[in-house]
Amino acid sequence: MKNQDDATIADFGEEWARFDQTALSAEEARKIFDDYFSVFPWEKVDARAVGFDLGCGSGRWARLFAPRAGKLYCLDASEKALDAARRNCAACANVEFIRASVDAIPLARGSMDFGYSLGVLDHVPDATEGVRECVELLKPGAPFLVYLYYAFDNRPLWFRAIWRASDALRRMISRLPFAVKKHICDLIALCVYLPLARLSRTLAARGRSVERIPLSYHADLSFYTMRTDALDRFSTRLERRFTRKQVVEMLERAGLENVRASDSPPPTGARRAKKPPFARLDADSARPKTPPAAPPRRSERPRWLRERPPPQGRPSPKPPRDSGGASGKRVFSPKISPSNRPTEAPRAHLPATARICGAAAAGRVIFLMRRKCARWGREGGRTGGWRDTQRMVKGVSKGSKKDGK
Repeated sequence: MKNQDDATIADFGEEWARFDQTALSAEEARKIFDDYFSVFPWEKVDARAVGFDLGCGSGRWARLFAPRAGKLYCLDASEKALDAARRNCAACANVEFIRASVDAIPLARGSMDFGYSLGVLDHVPDATEGVRECVELLKPGAPFLVYLYYAFDNRPLWFRAIWRASDALRRMISRLPFAVKKHICDLIALCVYLPLARLSRTLAARGRSVERIPLSYHADLSFYTMRTDALDRFSTRLERRFTRKQVVEMLERAGLENVRASDSPPPTGARRAKKPPFARLDADSARPKTPPAAPPRRSERPRWLRERPPPQGRPSPKPPRDSGGASGKRVFSPKISPSNRPTEAPRAHLPATARICGAAAAGRVIFLMRRKCARWGREGGRTGGWRDTQRMVKGVSKGSKKDGK
């Protein structure tokens, strides 16, 4: 049985044919590349090293990795993906492209100085067997970098519930024709990815933590990358996720040692690398450039609930006599200031709506009282109106008191 899914391979081929990453800026590509390879031991790669890129896709990472190595083999099961990789790596003479799946790699065992596979082995039926096939290609002591979708095991329950809902949506979208699901994924990128990314960027600029906001990694990324990631996420029919413990055990069973996991996930992760607020590096200078301070935040309480400032005091209307001296002169008390004014309980402003509702309620009560009194007057044979009814009620009340005596 082949360790591949033909429908998934076809979907990724169409994806990299549409999004060949030629519109991605060099700065953004370098940033994402550094995030992926943050734990890679670059000291073990030199100009004579030979390695492989399993599932190269559009070749966006091979284009940045190839100048550091002597030879790089780009492997992918889709011919359309290899065509996009050839265009992106046209300037790299040390790159060779091979069409092959993970279970049929035409490379000698134990001949590679390094290897990496980013976001590929979580789309094969047996990820453990795929990792073992990659490790068998390496020399003893050679590094291997793998990126797998994580199962949000370090996230709260509500975060995992959102992922389950999105995964159910992925299962429905991935069965549609590619042209249809491409437009749906573009709509998801516009209505979900972009608002959450811009919200994360705004909060991060104000010094707030954005670790709990989904898709916060895309805060500083372009809309082109959001469209690519949305299509990569929702158009794939086969997707598997693993916890950190499962990944470590999988790599150790495959024969790897000194396994190290990254704490800052790349774009498909949900957490953004922490940065100091308002600090960035300018392209022309290595000194941090700090923008103007943010405007002061408004009070979170409504305006009508804020405390009134203490009113300024007035001179005493009745000047007291001087009790300390014998001159008997009449002196005025000093003007009361906020510093020597006795403290009072804070009062709150009532909104205009509350005042209007209170006046309406009072008017309603008066109207009901007048109608009730008028009815009593008609029952007692008096129709003189409000005044006569009022006198009648008073007379009845007095009469009842006399009868009680």
